Amino acid sequence: LGPGLNEDELTILRSDGEEDTPATVSATCRRTCCRGSLEAALPSAAGEPEHLDPVEELSRAASPPVSLSATSQRLRAAESASATLQAASPLALRSASGWASECAGCRGDATSQWAAALAPHAGVSCAFCLGRILVQTSAASSSTDATAPAAAIARVVLQNAGGSAWPSRTAFRLVAGHGFGFDSLEIGALPPAFLAEIVLDLAIPAQPVGGRSGARSAWILEDGDGRPFGPLVLLEVVWK
Repeated sequence: LGPGLNEDELTILRSDGEEDTPATVSATCRRTCCRGSLEAALPSAAGEPEHLDPVEELSRAASPPVSLSATSQRLRAAESASATLQAASPLALRSASGWASECAGCRGDATSQWAAALAPHAGVSCAFCLGRILVQTSAASSSTDATAPAAAIARVVLQNAGGSAWPSRTAFRLVAGHGFGFDSLEIGALPPAFLAEIVLDLAIPAQPVGGRSGARSAWILEDGDGRPFGPLVLLEVVWK
């Protein structure tokens, strides 16, 4: 990947691989290739460091459940919302003097690690860790631009695995931890079998967030009425 992007991006792909940009999606679109899948030969997530808090309840940032007065069509769309992770690119990091790097062996399927947190949410299919970023705070402090954050870019490709379009208010939202500049991206009514490539353009600070030496962030698809579905996407940051 090249230099950091200036905005979060969403690319919609049809099942035949061609791009499609529904009117409900107002984001930069780029042609992309969808490679790999969640079951690809990626290293398993590393052991849990003591200074990282567990993932918070997925409904922490969710809105109240849909009321009984909602239309049956809306309810059916929400209940059938389904998504799978088709690809996740390696993290692309850029920092002054190279004070941010990726820890080896921390990227990959984390479903078994977070089984207890995912169990109450039938629509959540899996958990995937994008990686763990190590920030050398002493090197960052002595760099020529100690206040500039590191740029971290990750791409995930999600597919509508259900039989109907996602609810019109579907968004990819932060549900735990610090967003590092990416809190939410509206996706809308993605048709069945279509793919959405989401580019997370993150700004990682040179010093710990909230005075802690570690942080974990989590994003997931949410249907607009408080119901999460699809893969839980994780990122860990450690300051040392």
